Amino acid sequence: MLLDTKAPVRYRDFRVFVEGFGQSLAIAMLRKQKLQPYSEFITRDFWRHWIGVQSKTNADFQQFEGVFRDLKNYLKDPNSGAGIERCVYELNEWQPCMSPLIEAQYIMEVKGVLPALDAATKNANTKLWPVDRHIAAFLRARYAKGTGTQIDSMNDPRPDRATIGMLSMLAIVQWRLGPEALYGLAGWVGGLMAPVINSYQNRNKRKDLEKEIPKLVRKGNLAELYNYLDNPEERQRDGEGFAWAKAEYAAAEKMIYNFEHGQIDRQESAIKLGRQSGAVVATIIMFITFLIVIMGKLL
Repeated sequence: MLLDTKAPVRYRDFRVFVEGFGQSLAIAMLRKQKLQPYSEFITRDFWRHWIGVQSKTNADFQQFEGVFRDLKNYLKDPNSGAGIERCVYELNEWQPCMSPLIEAQYIMEVKGVLPALDAATKNANTKLWPVDRHIAAFLRARYAKGTGTQIDSMNDPRPDRATIGMLSMLAIVQWRLGPEALYGLAGWVGGLMAPVINSYQNRNKRKDLEKEIPKLVRKGNLAELYNYLDNPEERQRDGEGFAWAKAEYAAAEKMIYNFEHGQIDRQESAIKLGRQSGAVVATIIMFITFLIVIMGKLL
């Protein structure tokens, strides 16, 4: 860089100008090339060293400071909605979504993602989530205020919370941007709700969910499906019922233990002895009272 300040950054087989880094990254991703040099360009601050040897003042390159700081944070985050995928969409405003699920449909706006997924249902592996890293990053970059919280939930380590987070993200996009019905996508998502169903403790409730989900799926409305599966009142009722069942189970186990160790017999003997003693004392008191009454009349 010091010897040839006008040349691009050269790192092994990697060549790029700072101003064209975003476009170069997008092309490399489309061509399925190795992306490690692009990651190292960000994490090792190659861009900063290049700017430092330019004849232009640092003020001319101040815009890159904040941009690459954000990119480095995205790379540190291993979750969906971040990573190198997030970098490419943040750097290229008009880059279509490169998810293999919808790449052929050339989706450039958020409102086109759900219809594209709905159309992709025919050929997709519906055992996998309809939200991959590219779709999550595309939505986070283009619609952060609308999907940020939901994508964070989608990265929850608990399978049931992650699944409901994925559903909530798709539901809120449909609710805000449409379309009203997504029959194919609803069927796809509905078939992935096993972790959510199994998170309920009550067997009857799980059976009810299994019967009701197909009915909601046929409406094509993801918001209705989400509201039904993640009902706070039902969750509370299920939790309270489970707590009560555990308490009853613990009491039954304790009684079994007492039977097995003879403690029940001793308890019953104590109760029997207590009753007998109470009867004797009551008889004595009655006899004394009777004597007092007779003597009172005689005197």
